[in-house]
Amino acid sequence: MFRRCVLALLAVSSAAAAACGTCGEPGCPNCDHVDFGSCGNACCKLTLKVDLDATAATAALNASIHAGGPDGNYAARPTDEGTSGFADLRPYNVSAQFIGQAWHTTSGAARYNDTVDMNVASLGDGSIVKFFSLSLVGGALGDAGQNFKNIVALAQDAFGDDVALEHADESCPEPGR
Repeated sequence: MFRRCVLALLAVSSAAAAACGTCGEPGCPNCDHVDFGSCGNACCKLTLKVDLDATAATAALNASIHAGGPDGNYAARPTDEGTSGFADLRPYNVSAQFIGQAWHTTSGAARYNDTVDMNVASLGDGSIVKFFSLSLVGGALGDAGQNFKNIVALAQDAFGDDVALEHADESCPEPGR
């Protein structure tokens, strides 16, 4: 149904990602890119090139989000354009064709909320998705890798396990950096 993205950076099964949506829980994957307030609060900014056009890529993300995402804790947010999840920017002739937002709520006693912002732009025969996840609790110096996980889990759910996410800045660095 969805085409696979080229160049596997992360290969964790969707089933494993669905089993754990919150960093800090035992055995929870993709929690090793801890951010220490690089955006003034804990955050993560990643990009992903996919072999789908912008409309199809947006539809895949929106379907995942509206279904609750891989762990059932993602929620589509209303857009300024009056839609849920993603807005169509094509009438405005700007660089991105779609822009969207979701909230992710962690499980456990704390129930933290993070915002995941996305935009999708055409790129040759495919598209590029820009993700930005931000911890919504003020003073989040460290996120235990949650913002990275929010993006990876959603990208894998929408596009398959072999996604090649790339760092867009110094946020959510590789482990050991």
